[in-house]
Amino acid sequence: MSKSEAKKSLTVVLNDKQEDNQSDNTYERYIIDNNKRLQEENTCLKLSVNSLEDRIEELEEDTATEEKRNQYLKSLLKNFN
Repeated sequence: MSKSEAKKSLTVVLNDKQEDNQSDNTYERYIIDNNKRLQEENTCLKLSVNSLEDRIEELEEDTATEEKRNQYLKSLLKNFN
């Protein structure tokens, strides 16, 4: 026997427990991969929510400014009458 042949490993399966373990590992891997993907999506959605909330604040400020301007114009019209 050469040294390279001696380093090879041999796997023995008894009662098909290894196959069950492999199927559990693939299911666990699927869950882990799904969790990672969902975390990435969640992070992206959080960023978009934050940007939309900032935009809402800007629009509310613009609306408040317009309301003040309209109130001022109404007061001017009343004064002219």
